[in-house]
Amino acid sequence: MLTRGRLTGVPAGVVVRYDIYPSADVQVNLVIEPLPRSTPADVPMSPRVGMQVALQPGFDQMRWLGRGPHETYSDRQEAPVGVYAGSVQSQYFNYSEPGETGNRTDVRWAALESNKGVALLIASTSSLLSMSALPYSTSDLQSAKHGWQLPRRDFTTLSIDHRQMGLGGENSWGATPPPPHVLPFARYEYGFRLRPFDTKTTDAARLAREALPATAP
Repeated sequence: MLTRGRLTGVPAGVVVRYDIYPSADVQVNLVIEPLPRSTPADVPMSPRVGMQVALQPGFDQMRWLGRGPHETYSDRQEAPVGVYAGSVQSQYFNYSEPGETGNRTDVRWAALESNKGVALLIASTSSLLSMSALPYSTSDLQSAKHGWQLPRRDFTTLSIDHRQMGLGGENSWGATPPPPHVLPFARYEYGFRLRPFDTKTTDAARLAREALPATAP
């Protein structure tokens, strides 16, 4: 299935392709392409390139193969690569003012698991991913001035990103990150695989290593 559109407020087109397999795997490919005659001056700095979805209640545990266990960004990569696990609530760090938090870089695969034994696998297929799973929406984090103002949510906000800009702040928190930790206005393309599975019978790491058929059905 192929969908085409245009990004809101940005002179760029977007194409998303979904290949659905009998195994219940879904291969997702995203392409963002600047429109003809558009220039970098037309676009403000982008914080991230990726996709986001709200998962239904219950997916409150996360495991991943990537950098961790604490949050990492393109300019904060000191954490070692390994397999880590924790609650979705623990992915949120309670800064003095809520904002961007909980990102994980160099992710090979991740699994969002529920207490009912149902889980969702996300596996990189074109490049390593940046990912986060949080108990709040992006709007919640951007609008609250204090942690106690964050609303209680019964869903998990899952971000599956190709890249996210760095945090910057070398001299002050107002300093923007230097290249190559920013996202210029350009063409981007990446892909990932989704697969529901039963945690009682299937191991996420093994499932992530399984290859998809050579061609889509």
